[in-house]
Amino acid sequence: MNTDFEKIDKYIIAHRLSGNRHYHPVFHNHIELIYVLKGSFDIFVDGKTEVLYPNEMSIGFPYAIHSIKKSPGSEAIMIMFHPEIAYLYRNEISNFKPEIPFLKEADIFFPLLENVVSNATKNERMAVSYLNVIIGELLQRIKLVKPSNVDMSFAERILSYCSEHFKENLSINSIASALFISESYVSKIFSQKLGYPFREYLNMLRISEAKRLLKTTDLKITDVMYDCGFKNQSSFNRIFLTETGMTPRNFKDKCAQASD
Repeated sequence: MNTDFEKIDKYIIAHRLSGNRHYHPVFHNHIELIYVLKGSFDIFVDGKTEVLYPNEMSIGFPYAIHSIKKSPGSEAIMIMFHPEIAYLYRNEISNFKPEIPFLKEADIFFPLLENVVSNATKNERMAVSYLNVIIGELLQRIKLVKPSNVDMSFAERILSYCSEHFKENLSINSIASALFISESYVSKIFSQKLGYPFREYLNMLRISEAKRLLKTTDLKITDVMYDCGFKNQSSFNRIFLTETGMTPRNFKDKCAQASD
């Protein structure tokens, strides 16, 4: 199966799926929910395939390979969000996965998902609140299991390791040593599977966490910098500016103004 890593910069993406587009196999570091409204969707998630009909839902945890085929005239709600948003359930999301990534009786989630869609761009704080309710309800209805290394592809294992250790002095060498694979293979995964260098992916993880801390805490910018794995202010400022289009200070001030 030819799969691609999908880089997602936004914390929340919520919209309706319509038209005739199919989605080839991808994986990313977000949670993805698909709730069928009309027609049918042939959905592959984490090695399992199911045809879903109205009021049924698929649940993809971070790094699960998935694809979507839809019948003509079908419609669904698609929501993708960074796992940090579901802060109340960080342990479950980080260390487990759904044994069966499909929910056949999901109509209770429809009004909650609709509220996420309506608030995702105009009131992110409200959308985050609804997403935490959704995850809490989901975890009562699905069984979680601990993924084994056998279950995970090498790409998934590498990306999962990066997400757990990006605050440390992470390198291709340290990843290779921890996962008992060669440095050249780790480099190959990033260059051929993900399409961009390891350092760029590492910076993306660190800046994503920095944005979260600047937005949701009162930590000083230097403390955020160190907490996210950066060693000096100039590098942090430069990379933050490249990734977001603004300095950490400007980003923090903008977030503070938005919350007033």
